[in-house]
Amino acid sequence: MNTLEGTIYFLAGIAVLRIAETADPVFGFAFFGVVSIASNGVRFVRVAYRRIKRLDLVPPPAAPVAAARP
Repeated sequence: MNTLEGTIYFLAGIAVLRIAETADPVFGFAFFGVVSIASNGVRFVRVAYRRIKRLDLVPPPAAPVAAARP
């Protein structure tokens, strides 16, 4: 969701979505969009990879039980 939001900000910033009245670029929006895509895009790719490879379905290994000492 954050990657989508970053894409919207980026497109608005480079005047594709025409947010500004004169359709001029808004560099603050574009910068925020690039930073958002860069930070969240990596997370999105990681989650997608784990879902495709079904790595999220593997239960974590059980912790070894320590032997009781008298």
